[in-house]
Amino acid sequence: MKTVKLIAEQVRIHHWVKNLLVFVPFIAAHKWNEPSLWFKTMVAFVCMSLVASVVYVINDLIDLKSDRAHATKRKRPLASGALTPPVAASILAVAMGGAFFLSISFLNEKVLALFLLYVLLNLFYSFTLKKKVMVDVVILALLFAGRVYAGGIATDTPVSHWLLGFSIFIFFGLACAKRVIEIQRYEDARHYGRAYTKNDLVPLTALGIGSSLLSILVAMLYFHSESSLILYAQPQLLWLMIPVLLFWVARVWILVYRGEVHDDPIVFAIKDRVSWACLGVLSVVLMASKG
Repeated sequence: MKTVKLIAEQVRIHHWVKNLLVFVPFIAAHKWNEPSLWFKTMVAFVCMSLVASVVYVINDLIDLKSDRAHATKRKRPLASGALTPPVAASILAVAMGGAFFLSISFLNEKVLALFLLYVLLNLFYSFTLKKKVMVDVVILALLFAGRVYAGGIATDTPVSHWLLGFSIFIFFGLACAKRVIEIQRYEDARHYGRAYTKNDLVPLTALGIGSSLLSILVAMLYFHSESSLILYAQPQLLWLMIPVLLFWVARVWILVYRGEVHDDPIVFAIKDRVSWACLGVLSVVLMASKG
């Protein structure tokens, strides 16, 4: 049981919640009553989770030295020595094989190609891009937006430019927040593989808050577009989402500066009751707007 627990921790099962983003496209397209799409998206979720776990294991193997110098990452199974590299290699084989089998059996070749691209981009990120100022943040934003896009490909649901724009801006903001957290924790983040110092705190904060607010602007423009008029019977109600989004973004950044958000703001949001309450309010507004 201890080994199973260590493996579950190594593949970051608690991070799999991030992959629920694959459900966004067909839900946003109001195709909730199509069981086949629910099945395909669930398969895509499992595949995306397995692929993400592959990346997590590879990253931990690459970053063993820097992780052992990190305040929290040194407790991870590989960094602490609780799991050995040969076991990690077995995990990689099983996870990648499972993702490949499910993609070929139940989805399509486009999804498989996207998953492979995701792994390759992550590897490139781990070896090179994560050490480049701002390049790493842009890549993180694209990788999260890629989860949304993967959900659209898996269900043959077109992903609108509105949704992609919102996703890129909100995730760029959260990626900046993650770097701000690291700068606050360390005088010089470069000692564990990042390219930032204390001097970068202000511009990163400005870029992160600005991008977060731009995501809300994209939402506002969408609410006034022809697309929303087609999908929603009462699109004017969608404007009730704006104060909720403003509150959530502002609160996250204030908590980041207070030092109450640790390592990953997305993981924080997943565990945060207020964030879930905001999501609940947004869901009610969407349903009411649908009519």
